[in-house]
Amino acid sequence: KAEDGMTTIFNGKDFDGWQGATENYEVIDGGALRCKKAKGGALFTKDESADFQVALEFKLPPNGNNGLA
Repeated sequence: KAEDGMTTIFNGKDFDGWQGATENYEVIDGGALRCKKAKGGALFTKDESADFQVALEFKLPPNGNNGLA
């Protein structure tokens, strides 16, 4: 749990707590998620949330799609 009362849902090491196309992604550089070449698919948290805020940073290549939904 973060000091601001928020709960971190990604541990920065692996896909513990996540489901979906986890085999198509990798964790790099101490906590960044990267889609493997020619792969993709949706990642979902195993826990469902009804009321939440999200804070994230992302970097996209030209014509990239963050797919955040």
